[in-house]
Amino acid sequence: PVAQAPPEPVPEPVPEPEPVKEEPKPEPVKEAPKPKKPELKRSAVIFEGVDGPDKGIDGFRKDTLPIVDALRARGWNAEVIFYVPERKDAIFKHVIETADAFVHRISPGTLADEAEYFSMLRDLSGKGIVALPHPDAIQAYCDTAAVGKLKDTKYSFEDVSGEISVCFVNKTPVGVKGPGASSWESPVSCIKFLSKVVPDLSSINEKLGCGACLPLVFCAKFTPTDGGLCLSSLDCACVSFAEDVEICEMVANEIICKTTEEKLLKKNVVILEVSGGSDKGPDGFRKDTIPLCDCLTEVQGWTVEVVFYTPELKDKICEHVLATADAFIHRISPANLTDEKAYFDMLKKLEDGGVLGLPGAEALQASASDTSIDGECRVLMFGEMPFAVIMASNSSKLLHPSKCKEVCLFVRGTEVEKYFGEKCTSRPVVWTVDCKKTADGFSVSKVNTCCVDFESPHSVFVAGTVRRVVCGMKSGA
Repeated sequence: PVAQAPPEPVPEPVPEPEPVKEEPKPEPVKEAPKPKKPELKRSAVIFEGVDGPDKGIDGFRKDTLPIVDALRARGWNAEVIFYVPERKDAIFKHVIETADAFVHRISPGTLADEAEYFSMLRDLSGKGIVALPHPDAIQAYCDTAAVGKLKDTKYSFEDVSGEISVCFVNKTPVGVKGPGASSWESPVSCIKFLSKVVPDLSSINEKLGCGACLPLVFCAKFTPTDGGLCLSSLDCACVSFAEDVEICEMVANEIICKTTEEKLLKKNVVILEVSGGSDKGPDGFRKDTIPLCDCLTEVQGWTVEVVFYTPELKDKICEHVLATADAFIHRISPANLTDEKAYFDMLKKLEDGGVLGLPGAEALQASASDTSIDGECRVLMFGEMPFAVIMASNSSKLLHPSKCKEVCLFVRGTEVEKYFGEKCTSRPVVWTVDCKKTADGFSVSKVNTCCVDFESPHSVFVAGTVRRVVCGMKSGA
């Protein structure tokens, strides 16, 4: 037999390689949704009653339409709603859908269902509609028993000769008048007295049980007693000011301010200074810096930070201001800057990042630097409003704008449009315009937006101007 070759060994099956276990990929981290930046409707509703002794022949309160006109001139919508109980639910729904704020302008005692009306106002406030004012403030300021808690509130009156009534728009005094006077006069005449009263408004409000709910417009009467002027009465029951266009404008500004700061702002400003310089006090600050800080914090309820600029810290300062502030206030004399170009570049970067310049780089670079009056007079401006007029022939005296209406109207119609027009990205807060008399009226000879000095008592008004300008600009008004 033929020998056969032994069979080849059958290879053992090669085991399949175990699949490589992939490490589980971590779930992508889901970023928390960023809160949407609230948007303004830029709309306010003014509540009026159908009847009442305060109406004109057109059926409106005499100061209602001037307020409406002033709001519309600032790019806001304003609607007047005549409250009637039968339409309460429809009114409530309409205001929620269309408005940012409501303004109460109904005289007390003219509504049959006042409790239901105030209940509606509280419900609107609870839904995020800004109350101007809140019903709690309306009722407290009209309660004579509550005002009796303030009888011991006394103030010295070195620049006040006797009984005086003061009209406030929020915390800004806008008019004063003595007994029997028919119209409001400028508060400039008693600025020292008012600079003591205004910081007390928050504590007065707390004593009345209103918290932070200050009326939109109210009147305070002060009468002479032993040791000073005593706060004798308060009234927020639709104070009338129809004959005063400037007060109507201030009311419109306050409606915009209060709505904007509650819905949009950080309510923080940065004041830029440098170390050293002839404009500093013993504490190292400009002499008007600390009074302004005090009024911004204690009166307006904002926070404020003074930052000393140095070239080495420029980038860190820029980053910090962009992250924390609504606006910066320039308070550096040009002579104290060693790197002016780099400083102004930083200001432009801040403005490009949405921080409002008070004023901005462009306005500062175009500003005059000398302080002498060039012409017959100088108009001292707080924001877009003339605050006082100084004549070259008597530079130590401040005249009320009503005494120099012609030049004030000229300045408001020319320079204000230049610095407050639609294309401007910054706003001067305290600035001056020098004017010369011409055959046709006036001409502008010099504008200074750079570090205009102001007295400590004026800080109340300057702080109010900072708030008004920032809110107006941020709201698009």
